[in-house]
Amino acid sequence: MIALSIAAILCIVVFQGNTEQLIPLYAVGVFVPFTCALLGLVICYWKTAQMIVPLLAMLLTSTVVIALIMSKWMVVWPVVIFVPIIVYGCLRIRHHYDEVAQSLTNETVFPNYNGQIMIIPISGIYQTTKKALAILELQHCSNMYALYIGHSKEDVAHMKEEWAKFAPNIRLITFVSSNQYLLKPLMRTILKIKARADKQNYHVMVAVPQLVTQKKRHAALHNHHAFALKQALLAQPGISIMNVPYSVQPNHDKG
Repeated sequence: MIALSIAAILCIVVFQGNTEQLIPLYAVGVFVPFTCALLGLVICYWKTAQMIVPLLAMLLTSTVVIALIMSKWMVVWPVVIFVPIIVYGCLRIRHHYDEVAQSLTNETVFPNYNGQIMIIPISGIYQTTKKALAILELQHCSNMYALYIGHSKEDVAHMKEEWAKFAPNIRLITFVSSNQYLLKPLMRTILKIKARADKQNYHVMVAVPQLVTQKKRHAALHNHHAFALKQALLAQPGISIMNVPYSVQPNHDKG
């Protein structure tokens, strides 16, 4: 509706509210979709008795369209150009859905893995991390890795010390990155672990802790590294993603 409103405003501005020029544009905008719809019915009922009525109607509407194009070309040319583009876009969308449907119905043989490797990116020992580890422990997986990127060597050293007390049975892999862009080093490490897992026929699962605020407007105040990481992981076949949301429960909500 918003797009149609904007288009209507533009037409009024361009044609300066001249109804004599807007009426042919409106007529073509009506009869071209009618002609396309009737063409679809003709194709649907091709070589049957039901094809006769839509075929006759299509001939009438197409005659009107041709007459308007020939007599009012300087006014109706935008419709003649944009309608085929829209039709082509619709056909491409239909082609996409057909490909997805075919892919979902194919008989795919999934590999039988020898085991599983669990990876959890962390930013510290917070409630998000604790919840993710509690859920991962339910998987009874012995191969677990935690990935941490610190801003300095001091941050990394401090995290190693704290992690040794908190989860000594889970290997911590650390990096130092002075900038705020964390996706590349995380993905590089995950793909290295994935390469080793492929040699052993192991499945890789990445648990992504994600902070969920009570109010949607508060989400803009936090970074979206979890979303970016999940989008990057979705492009990697053979890696599964476990989303671990943690809802913030403030003691005093003044917002």
